Amino acid sequence: MEANDVVQETFIRVAKNLKAGKFDRNKGSFKAWLMNQCRWRIIDQFRARSKDLASSQPMRNDDGERRTDIIENFADPKGDQLERMWNREWSSNLTELALRAVKAKVAPLQYQIFLCYVVKEWGVDKVKEELGVHRYPGLSGKAPGLEESCAKR
Repeated sequence: MEANDVVQETFIRVAKNLKAGKFDRNKGSFKAWLMNQCRWRIIDQFRARSKDLASSQPMRNDDGERRTDIIENFADPKGDQLERMWNREWSSNLTELALRAVKAKVAPLQYQIFLCYVVKEWGVDKVKEELGVHRYPGLSGKAPGLEESCAKR
């Protein structure tokens, strides 16, 4: 249930912040901004949970100073794990959207050739054999200009 609350609260906050113009391209990418919005909602959820747990414990030491648990003074060795996972998901979703766009713009056979040659990294001979394509422009040994067009991107 907590995960659904985080997702819902993230969507609400993102919508409100976008409407209020709080995203600024000059300060960073949308991807990083969105990840921070999500991260902050997760932290909020943990804070709410820890408030429930901490309500029975004193919040200050004998001198009246705010008390901090020892564990909070150490960095999480897996702290960047969320960012790595986020980047993998972002890349995967971006690739999927790009493939859908390509698929919508070309003939089915062209898309199959593209998928096998570019995404699956099959050689030209395997593409020709597996798809039964023997006379198709650009499949005579090596696709001319393919390396150059990919390198430009």
